[in-house]
Amino acid sequence: MNYFLPHVKIVCPGSTWNGVTTNLRFSKSNLIAIGNSVTSKEGDQILEEGLMISPGWVELRAKFYDPGFPEKEDLKSGTQAAALGGYTHVGALPHGSPCLDNRTGVRYLLEKSKNLPSKVLPIGSLSAGMQGKEMAELNDLKQAGCVAFSDGGLPIADTVFLKTALQYASSTDSVVFIRPDDAFLSKYGDVREGIHSTLAGIQSTPEFSETIGIERIARIIEYTNCKVHLTSISTISGLEVLKSLKEKGLPITADVSVAHLLFNDKEILDYDSNFKLSPPLGNEETQKKLIDAVKSGLIDVVSSDHDPQEIESKQCEFHLAKPGISSIQASFSLLLEAIPSLPEERIVELLSSNPRNILQMGSPQFIEGEKSDYTLFQPKDSTFYSRANWASNSENFPKLGTELNGKVIMTVIHIT
Repeated sequence: MNYFLPHVKIVCPGSTWNGVTTNLRFSKSNLIAIGNSVTSKEGDQILEEGLMISPGWVELRAKFYDPGFPEKEDLKSGTQAAALGGYTHVGALPHGSPCLDNRTGVRYLLEKSKNLPSKVLPIGSLSAGMQGKEMAELNDLKQAGCVAFSDGGLPIADTVFLKTALQYASSTDSVVFIRPDDAFLSKYGDVREGIHSTLAGIQSTPEFSETIGIERIARIIEYTNCKVHLTSISTISGLEVLKSLKEKGLPITADVSVAHLLFNDKEILDYDSNFKLSPPLGNEETQKKLIDAVKSGLIDVVSSDHDPQEIESKQCEFHLAKPGISSIQASFSLLLEAIPSLPEERIVELLSSNPRNILQMGSPQFIEGEKSDYTLFQPKDSTFYSRANWASNSENFPKLGTELNGKVIMTVIHIT
């Protein structure tokens, strides 16, 4: 099947076609032709005018729980949700059972994900069993196909282990994803410390837990020169430390979870466990500062932080509920709801260009003959999210049954 896309605006920072409105013909395999003189051919599927197209979006980190917990998410449902959300590639965190800490697990992930709607990028466990004690076989995992390493958002308590792991990762030119938190301060808190945690009577985590986490990691980065990506920055003080570290030139990048841009800790007053997140939601001032950091470029990536949970893990007492939102299908809409005025070029930087740079991936440049890897979208349109069109196996998404800004038209990805 070939497609004809008339009068489409190309959003591709760094490309000579960036900002140009033109015509395209493409297939699932490659870009056939580009330019104002390009016309449709017999048999082409003609798409609507006025869309935008960019290099395919890349989700750095999502939890698919495959193998082990298909009731939460499996690779098929997860990649279907990702494709509907505009992602051509998804970094799969090592949250299966067993976790992704060996070559066999990587082989399973890559083989099972062949021909699925989005390409799965394995993220290997930094430690054996995600226990934060003994280093996994990082070189073996990288050779098997892992694009990065992470303990999946779990704070690492053992500083000696973390130093050794970052030294080794640096020697293999690997990037490590780390959730910066003090493992002890954050262990028992279900929400962020503040007026709303007090009113709700819920055990909380202080903001400085994240600050300590970032500062500790920074000292180890200075020692090892390892490339580190900090996940889910969620506090004002965390942003301040991040800014100072970037000004020093450390090899550090950071993301924010999209839910932290749209929601704040007022949501917990209703004890809705869909708003129990890790790290917890901040107050309204924090929410505004995170939005400012996304606009200014201090934050490199907006992540869906996709964490699907089955009904039994959410419909229970708040303190017993598992944290997380099933959000990858609606991440684009949540971003536009949070920042309606965000320029399309910045959207593409946050969802495609910067994630690709962090993972040292190539990017399409809209050159005739190149392999297809595109996302078609329309920020001015909207999407109604319902159980009928929800692809994830889990429904822990607080905006189900509502219409949100932004619409993903389709993804086009060359499958090998």
